[in-house]
Amino acid sequence: MSRSERGSAPLELALVTVPVLAMVMFIVLAGRIVQTTGTVDGAARAGARAASTARASSDAQAAARAAVDANLADAGLPCEGTDVRIETSDFRAGGTVAVRVTCLLRVSDLGPLPVPGTRTIVSDSVAVVDVYRGAES
Repeated sequence: MSRSERGSAPLELALVTVPVLAMVMFIVLAGRIVQTTGTVDGAARAGARAASTARASSDAQAAARAAVDANLADAGLPCEGTDVRIETSDFRAGGTVAVRVTCLLRVSDLGPLPVPGTRTIVSDSVAVVDVYRGAES
């Protein structure tokens, strides 16, 4: 090894380490976004399922809201704002109930990278109202 090449290995390692670490942190951030999307999907499904077993439209609204709130709280999701919309216009035995959950997240809360901005995650779920519950309007 000549004198001019001494110390080049640590320099090369330092130059390669920074992009590799940035890529790993980006992969972690992408994984957390996918995980958060799955959590919001699960909350919407839980809300629709809870509403579909209620006996009255007003009970369905309350049951869906409670299920969504409990699901998001259990997951510890750092939503800055949550909007839950429950559609019970076809609430009858064999009809449907729909739930839409919207969660506003700061992207910097999701991973090790200080990424600015927010991301809105929206999930819809529809469930058939239980035909054996004897739903009332």
